[in-house]
Amino acid sequence: MASVIKAQKANASKTDIKGKGKRRADEMEVDEAAEIQPVRIKNKQRVLLLSSRGITHRMRHLMNDLEALLPHVKKDSKLDSKSQLNLLPELADLNNCNNTLYFEARRHEDLYMWAAKTPNGPSIKLHVQNVHTMDELKMTGNCLKGSRGLLSFDKAFDDSEWGKLTKEVFTQIFGVPSTSRRSKPFIDHILTFSILDSKIWFRNFQIMEKDPLQPNGPSQTTLVEIGPRFVLTPIRIFEGAFGGATVFSNPEFVSPAATRMALKREKGGKYNTRKDAEAETQRRREMRRREEDELAVSKVFASAYSLSGHLSIAISSPFSLFESRRTARLLLQSLTLTFEGQSEIFTPNTGYSSLRLCSVTRELAPSVSIELSNEGHEDSSEPCVWNVIFDLPISGWLPASTTIGIEEIGTRYTLYATAKFTNIEEEQNNSWGFSTLCAPFRSRVKYAEAKKPITLRRFISAPKTEIAELTTLNYLVNSTASPKEQSDEGRIPADVLSKIQVLASVPEYVDVRSDVLPLTLRLRTKDLGEEHCKRIQLTEVHVDITQQEKCRYRPLSTYLARYPLPPQDMQPPNLPLRESHPISSVYDVGLYVSSEFSESVFRTFSLLPSEESGRYQLASDNYVFANDSLKDTPPTWYTMDTTVPFTHENTTFSRDDYETSEWAGAKNIRPTSHGPLYSVVHEALVSLTCTYDMEGEDSKVGTERLSFRIPITFGHVASNAPVTVIRCLGNFPASQQASSASNEVGAVSLPAYSQLYDSNGDRKIDYSIPLPLYTPRLQTTSSQTSPTEPADSPLVAECFNMANINAYHNGLDDNSEKAQAALLMRNVNALQSLRRPTRP
Repeated sequence: MASVIKAQKANASKTDIKGKGKRRADEMEVDEAAEIQPVRIKNKQRVLLLSSRGITHRMRHLMNDLEALLPHVKKDSKLDSKSQLNLLPELADLNNCNNTLYFEARRHEDLYMWAAKTPNGPSIKLHVQNVHTMDELKMTGNCLKGSRGLLSFDKAFDDSEWGKLTKEVFTQIFGVPSTSRRSKPFIDHILTFSILDSKIWFRNFQIMEKDPLQPNGPSQTTLVEIGPRFVLTPIRIFEGAFGGATVFSNPEFVSPAATRMALKREKGGKYNTRKDAEAETQRRREMRRREEDELAVSKVFASAYSLSGHLSIAISSPFSLFESRRTARLLLQSLTLTFEGQSEIFTPNTGYSSLRLCSVTRELAPSVSIELSNEGHEDSSEPCVWNVIFDLPISGWLPASTTIGIEEIGTRYTLYATAKFTNIEEEQNNSWGFSTLCAPFRSRVKYAEAKKPITLRRFISAPKTEIAELTTLNYLVNSTASPKEQSDEGRIPADVLSKIQVLASVPEYVDVRSDVLPLTLRLRTKDLGEEHCKRIQLTEVHVDITQQEKCRYRPLSTYLARYPLPPQDMQPPNLPLRESHPISSVYDVGLYVSSEFSESVFRTFSLLPSEESGRYQLASDNYVFANDSLKDTPPTWYTMDTTVPFTHENTTFSRDDYETSEWAGAKNIRPTSHGPLYSVVHEALVSLTCTYDMEGEDSKVGTERLSFRIPITFGHVASNAPVTVIRCLGNFPASQQASSASNEVGAVSLPAYSQLYDSNGDRKIDYSIPLPLYTPRLQTTSSQTSPTEPADSPLVAECFNMANINAYHNGLDDNSEKAQAALLMRNVNALQSLRRPTRP
């Protein structure tokens, strides 16, 4: 390369001789080796450069860089069809080109290059990868546009037949002929082709004779990469131009589509492995899962109760002084009924907090619109009324309705009804007026709404026909002494105190309307020596009943896991409550911020009457455990039965009570409840004072107080249902039977839906009632009435139940309390019965 550049400089210096005309041949310095070489054949190579449709900007910039490097290239427009490559030799012939570089783009991401000799071949198909253009590299250097470049091939091209063929084709395509019109007689860059990993690496280097950092320094020839650069993977070599027999096929080539598919399979394999692991974890979890207990929360509180009633739709014609009343015609499109419950609290420390407990929506109208009209009753003083009966299933875990504090905030339930309709008479009214001008801006669809507050009461037991004894709950209490500040000299030894057992028994539940709490305490010793048993005596018993009311800013995680509250997107502030308390607006706009914020706040007070101290002094010399150590006697319990009185309202007030009464209200007794934001807990605080005679002549007596707490459940107890016998007479209308049943039975609350019907809707059969004995049919005349059944027969009981149901449905048709309105929705009469279901 250095000799070529040196000869070029020597010939250029000869041209500086003065004078005109051609230079003589003998004045040129020609090497002897050059004189021996034969005459060189002229290089007349021209290359056709074109691409297919669908190339990206990076592919287009690569073609522009090759066009700038190769001045003997003629660029043509894009080829429309990728399947008709046989047209390329004809295009090359029309453009007077004997070489073709064709770039084929697929899927807007894969680039293939065809290097072919036209029209006879051969042709090479290569896959282009790692493309970097001149603008992208931004390397130093600036070769002359149109200058000729040297071609440098790796010696690995001569090691294989396909390498030799590729070298020859690239030499004729990338080698710029000296006779090209647009080429310049300068050689200032080198195109290198290297083979590595069965791929052809293309690089372009500029020849720098001087260091750019030292322009006045000595001559120093260096190479600087200026781009573009790319990698070619040979795929196939064909005998002809863009077709023919396959001369070479690369067995190591993998198409980019197959590579992407393998990557997707690898990612899919990871996904499948993860899913298999999740399935295995779920399978093991199912194997470890225990059978659910019959008394589990999901079964006890899963009973659906019914909220039944009817919805009244009334229509009346508007009154007019100048013309007769027109027929009111409405087209009912939708009738929606929604039962919604909410819980709210407000305290100075926690602020305002709200929660949606449930939201049950039922569409009562059919999918087809219904026309309602009072045609024929336009002048009637009473509107035309339609009653729509509904039956909503309500969950059994919902807390009871409560009111807290002076703000009357708490847990509320409301039934909302919404009717969507259009007035047909307005559409047919063509009279001109001011309303006609506003008609295009008014909505043709109208809405009517109504609401009914629902009071939900929880009964701790179902009504019973007979008074039964209450079930008692027994608590075995560990004996632990109350903490004292005194020294251990006047105290009972810990090993003696730990062997005293206390068994406390309280009722399963206590009626809030009652006045006393039955309490039974049993005491004994276990494995205690005789000398210690004769020294212990019981001197005093103290009992107190407390009620603790607690408000939380947010529900506990255990409560959320136990009960199915609506999701977070249905909770405020994501979805505001329909009727929130007015105090919520103060917190929504940020007008009030608590200085001492806390997650929860509670109030505890005693339910004992003011004149009752709760202390019971026992007789002296009360050594109750003296006989426990005798071997011949069986173990006995020292039993104390008492009734602790409690009041329904604590009237004592202190300075702290005035602060808590604002958010908790008066200190009234409430049923035991566990809500998400508000809960009420009752406990019985029991304290036993024991003395122990110490050893020695001083006769000292040690005193200890054993204190423990027992949970108490207060609740509403349903009144006992009266036993009433109704005689069913034949051929009596159901309305008369219902009226007689309602008069004699009185107000009887309806049982739960699950107690009357199975899950499939069939009525449950009471197998405890035997079938009646067969009796022959009595011969009666037509004038005689039907025989009556005895009062204690099962048929009478069945008729009694049916009469109650008929009385309930007959009461739904009473329209005596409905008022007149153009379209009025009210009287959402709801009869509910939320009691704990009894299992058979």
